[in-house]
Amino acid sequence: MSEDAPVAPVSHPIPAALAERIGQFCRQYGRNDQLADLMTEVGADDLLASALSLATSDSAGPAEVTRALDAVEEVLAGLGIHGLTSPNREWRPLPGVTASDAALSVWVCPVRRCARAETSAAACGLTGGPLTAIPIPR
Repeated sequence: MSEDAPVAPVSHPIPAALAERIGQFCRQYGRNDQLADLMTEVGADDLLASALSLATSDSAGPAEVTRALDAVEEVLAGLGIHGLTSPNREWRPLPGVTASDAALSVWVCPVRRCARAETSAAACGLTGGPLTAIPIPR
């Protein structure tokens, strides 16, 4: 998708906190196959598939997505893995970093279901498609 392409509106707006959870789920799932392998080992691969489907579906409402992510979290918590979809928040300015004059873009969720934003091109961990580039006006 080109940087100038408009981003389509979504049918079911996602609350910010849930969008952050979906973004974290995307990052974790997209890292490698460990999450899928783990869920398969414990017989919860259908639960993971359902969470993936709901997290990327424009027809799924926030309550459905929340329940699906909570169910994945519950299975993982039973294995001692906590906070898979809980975003980590920290911001500190880097010493000596100054603003650039270069054109800026942000790459965001291609299905507009999460709060994931990257500073360079990347792929969605849930759909496998590229994140959508959005130019940032100066």
